[in-house]
Amino acid sequence: MSVLRDKTCKLDTFAHYSNPSFADGQTATIFGSMEEAKKHKGVFYVYSDRLLEWDFNKYNAAFNLADANTELTKFSCAYYECVLSHYQGQKVTIRHILKGVNVSNGFPYLIFGFSQSNQDLDEQNREGR
Repeated sequence: MSVLRDKTCKLDTFAHYSNPSFADGQTATIFGSMEEAKKHKGVFYVYSDRLLEWDFNKYNAAFNLADANTELTKFSCAYYECVLSHYQGQKVTIRHILKGVNVSNGFPYLIFGFSQSNQDLDEQNREGR
């Protein structure tokens, strides 16, 4: 599987519980790399299913905002940066994305490795960024 570094390309986010590549909780990198992410300070990793669990309404609102942005390719790194930025309330930069399958329920998930900006989204929007 090739790993993308272009944030505008659609990512292969599909993971199925029957695929042996995801047995025993193994994951696959689909964007960036752990090595590249480690070069940046303050990189956090979060599971997509945890975001949903922590705040269902915020999760759905963030995806709706990203879906409404016609300049984004759906399921690209840039798309997920938009989702996470709205969820976090500040600009984020994704450094690494992995996909996997929850071994207890068979549902797929993504893991986002990202760093946060010190500037909130409202401030960035006022400045035209």
